[in-house]
Amino acid sequence: MTSKKEQPESEKPTDEPKGGRPGPVDEGGTGGMATREVAPEIVHKDDRKD
Repeated sequence: MTSKKEQPESEKPTDEPKGGRPGPVDEGGTGGMATREVAPEIVHKDDRKD
């Protein structure tokens, strides 16, 4: 096990949260990211309108 002073380059702490960067920021203050609630869960080929 390595000490904090001997961390490999890939394990050094960063400003980004664990797991990567979060999604888009709500800069306008009108809400967050779009949800899937407005879309049907399953679309059948017979129900599609072309």
